[in-house]
Amino acid sequence: MKLDSNDPFWTRPPEELLQTLNSTPQGLTSDEVKRRQQTIGLNVLAQEKRLTKLTLLLEQFKSPIILILIGATLISALTGDYVDASIILTIILASALLSFFQEFHANRAIEELREKVNVHVDVWRDHQLRQVSASDIVPR
Repeated sequence: MKLDSNDPFWTRPPEELLQTLNSTPQGLTSDEVKRRQQTIGLNVLAQEKRLTKLTLLLEQFKSPIILILIGATLISALTGDYVDASIILTIILASALLSFFQEFHANRAIEELREKVNVHVDVWRDHQLRQVSASDIVPR
């Protein structure tokens, strides 16, 4: 029975999966894994572009509420109400700095977790069951 290509892989017969993945019940050879890695690359997520501290700080001023408050600060300053302008500006800066530090520490924590987590999986390679890093898994 031929299954639709949209069917989940676990509903497919093993023979069909092996054929689709260009594999055998004994797994791939080390040479085949290296060939596929050279062609396709490692099984890792693309790293997001790291923001500099300055860019991260400037990102805090993009939210609509901050932009509205900046507008209110300018209007207050232009109308000569410098006390209100300085209060609003202080609130803007405090909010932006708080958000910056929270996001900066969260990004750093994510990076540290990525460095510490190394997932290993059991695979058949060269007719033997081996444990390899998830980044060494190769698709067809």
